[in-house]
Amino acid sequence: MMDQGSPKVSVLILNYNGRSLLGDLFDEAIESVFNQTYPNLEVILLDNGSNDGSIDYITRKYDNRLKIIMFTENYGFCKAINLGVNYTSNDSKYLMFMNCDAVLSNDYIERLVSFMEDDRTIGAIQGLEISSTAPPLIGGLVDSLLGRPFTINIRPDSPLRVLWVAFTACVVDKRLFLSLGGLPTEFFMYHDDVDFCVRMLAHGRKSYGVPYTNYFHKRGGIVKSTVWLREYLSYRNRGLIAIRYFPKKYLLRSVIGLIFELSYTILRSFHDSDKRLETLLYLRALVYFMRNLRRELNIRLSYSKQTKDKISYFMVNVSFRLSQAHRYMYQLLPMFK
Repeated sequence: MMDQGSPKVSVLILNYNGRSLLGDLFDEAIESVFNQTYPNLEVILLDNGSNDGSIDYITRKYDNRLKIIMFTENYGFCKAINLGVNYTSNDSKYLMFMNCDAVLSNDYIERLVSFMEDDRTIGAIQGLEISSTAPPLIGGLVDSLLGRPFTINIRPDSPLRVLWVAFTACVVDKRLFLSLGGLPTEFFMYHDDVDFCVRMLAHGRKSYGVPYTNYFHKRGGIVKSTVWLREYLSYRNRGLIAIRYFPKKYLLRSVIGLIFELSYTILRSFHDSDKRLETLLYLRALVYFMRNLRRELNIRLSYSKQTKDKISYFMVNVSFRLSQAHRYMYQLLPMFK
């Protein structure tokens, strides 16, 4: 265990109706922070306008063991985190961002901070994410064919350098976070971690996944009732990342991929009424791109070719079958002859 001279870590737990949506898992997540072997923590719970009694429950159960910051509305992940950082102690060196459906192993923070202290070029780091419904996750890269961020679903034997880490349970250098202006509030949530880590890479800092410690994550535990929002923001924010940072050839591929995905959704909507809302959301994303294209191009121009070349290193060919989308479109082609 590290001694009391260890740098302070401010743990920011983001909550939105976690008590009603997660049940006992909500308590397990909070308790997992209090059970850490790391000795120098401050714990702050950020509440995004919950209306399920979460705050009354936390106040009664945990009293002064954590600081509670209540927002009057749901600001989403990005804005809530940016605001929450303002409530951290001046002497904290690291920030830990954590969803309220993530349960940390006891040595999680100690392992990650130790790794960062040994290599000061690391700006963000995560442990192995474990889920009951999917393979392990250790960070992410970008698919070079369609320009889609994807998670690395393996359990490596040693620490792995990645393009981005998942902000469901990660540690970030606080000074770096502030110097980069925090998370992009226009994203609201989803792929904000990719955007931040790309900007971090442009400033010469690395992202790592460490397999020596892990956390359990109930994926979609909070947003399961708003799948439409997840689909819209994921589609839109992938496009924003491509416009801002991708080298030209990968930007073109990404645009083609977004068009292909929209076409697939439109075709599905002829036979699946649930896909009609998704189609409208995708079209709304395209309208957003057009309205904000000047802003996005200005952001793109602020990053050098050297930065885009760094990103290219993390864009890899993945095993990709045109699979479901391709088969479905092929089956529907006779309708349009």
